[in-house]
Amino acid sequence: MDMAVANPVDVNLDYMLAEWHRWKVSKDHTPAYKPGGIAKYAESSNHWDWINGAEDERAEDQMMQGFDEAVDTIPQPWNLALCFEARNLSTGFTVWASPRLPQDPGERETLVLEARNKLLQKLHRSGLW
Repeated sequence: MDMAVANPVDVNLDYMLAEWHRWKVSKDHTPAYKPGGIAKYAESSNHWDWINGAEDERAEDQMMQGFDEAVDTIPQPWNLALCFEARNLSTGFTVWASPRLPQDPGERETLVLEARNKLLQKLHRSGLW
């Protein structure tokens, strides 16, 4: 039985793109309540952050910010291809498409591969990969 082995770079990039999309969507929401007066200066103690996961969340947030900056520096149409690829990967289905991307599946796949290569180069240069 011939089983194809997935390229670990592709698997990791798929994971990062999906996580980046989820992170980006979660950051787009504006909080409904903004503290006013003296409450806006209140901060919780951070000496338990290693237990409650806040340290991990801050590290992930910084990594995703770097990933976001790398994606933002990629010109169009590759940037758009990455955004739709990330959205599809986060849902687990290929359901999202754009009229600005090639309609031919072969051309679209080539564009996505070029975009992924450009992103990997940017991530490598910035030290995130």
